Amino acid sequence: MARLLLIEDDVMIGRALHAALAAHSYTVHWVADPGPAMRDALAAADRLQATITDLLTLARDIPRAPTALDLDTLLQLIHERWNGVLAAEGRPLRIVQHPPLPPSGLSPTSALHILEVLVDNARRHGHRAVTITARDAGDVLAIDVANEGPPISRDAQALFVRRSDDATGTGIGLALARSLAESEGARLSLTDPRQPTFTLLTPRRIGSPGVLA
Repeated sequence: MARLLLIEDDVMIGRALHAALAAHSYTVHWVADPGPAMRDALAAADRLQATITDLLTLARDIPRAPTALDLDTLLQLIHERWNGVLAAEGRPLRIVQHPPLPPSGLSPTSALHILEVLVDNARRHGHRAVTITARDAGDVLAIDVANEGPPISRDAQALFVRRSDDATGTGIGLALARSLAESEGARLSLTDPRQPTFTLLTPRRIGSPGVLA
């Protein structure tokens, strides 16, 4: 029940949004020639619908077979989803890996959502390049998501409080990302407020005690 208590409240709105997106996608699929822009919008809606489905599954704490997270696959997927989005705004997406990196014990679904939150946060609130660095940090694996400013002046812990009074966005994304990380023994924190950098520390393998142990 731990994951249920941590994240179900954050994704309740997803139930209504899930239904709306399903109806929208069904309608667009019937357009004879939707054109490139419509096809891109449809693909984005389909990805969002899949994300909501995954989060609802996590919130219900449905038993799943343990799956090792392949960092190469995860980072490739992030590149495919976000490189074009950032390039359209004149901003590069840089991915740096320090191999060899073993599989992580964090579930692929949680890891993908956490990184998408961090990249989107960097796109919305940061400047210039977004850099993702995957590295071996000893007993854990680390993934840093950084942008080139402006510096973050808010209290680091307040960034992860749901709907805090001084939130500049929805006030949910970072809180949900941290909840997902902690529910699987990982840790998400702001590690450099000057050149805004968020770091996800994950267990090195399935069955390890986790970063929070």
